[in-house]
Amino acid sequence: MLKIKDNVDLKELEKFGFKPKYDEDTGELKEYYKEYCEKIDAAMYSEKIGFYIKKEKRFFSTKLQCCGYVWNIFSQRFGNEMMNMIYDLITAGLVEKC
Repeated sequence: MLKIKDNVDLKELEKFGFKPKYDEDTGELKEYYKEYCEKIDAAMYSEKIGFYIKKEKRFFSTKLQCCGYVWNIFSQRFGNEMMNMIYDLITAGLVEKC
């Protein structure tokens, strides 16, 4: 499993297109995310494929959000883009194996 190194400031992720997401109640940073798609299929509403890094554990995860539901996925359609981004993070020295 891969994670962002503990000594890396998560703001570094913004250089790779990640955006911060804050808790609506406390205003604290929850995670960084990078969205790959707004619409997957005309039959679905408000879908997003996202790549997330949670603040506490710094692990990678993917999600598909649609119609109020969330699924953990690794989309073949956007897999190449995600793998290239992971490679860029590794070569920048931000990622470690755990």
